[in-house]
Amino acid sequence: MIKVRRATIDDSAELLQIYNCPEIYADTLQIPYSTQANWHKRLADNNAIHLMATIDENITGHMGIMLYRNPRRKHVASFGLAVIPEYHRQHALAI
Repeated sequence: MIKVRRATIDDSAELLQIYNCPEIYADTLQIPYSTQANWHKRLADNNAIHLMATIDENITGHMGIMLYRNPRRKHVASFGLAVIPEYHRQHALAI
């Protein structure tokens, strides 16, 4: 069963592995080969919501929702989504 939970600082190592995977970062605007300190900083950002998808306690994906600070754009958000390659094309995270 798929469970979605809020990410914690402890998830930074798993996020680093996900986004350092060539199949993942090739399709994003992420800078490849980030650091764990970078993910700690992102997870601590109060203007973002990070969600982790798990199956049997194994992390299968990540979704980051970034909120805008500018008062004229507070009604806008952007998001990024990544699924680890082992779960690609399996409809494991279908909504």
